[in-house]
Amino acid sequence: MDEDEVLSKITKLLEQGCTMLATHHDCGAPLFRCQGEVVCPGCSFADEPNSPVRAQLSGLPGAKL
Repeated sequence: MDEDEVLSKITKLLEQGCTMLATHHDCGAPLFRCQGEVVCPGCSFADEPNSPVRAQLSGLPGAKL
């Protein structure tokens, strides 16, 4: 996944009211807490296709997850 895709997902997480945490995932992307779930914008959505956070973000106009 390229940097632009990760930045797009970070933007969508912030728009949805998710909280950026002070820690980073092994891939280097910041972790987020969204709906009680800790997610990585670079890795989590590929691993969890049925994640409630992914479902919430995919409902946004122009979302590509």
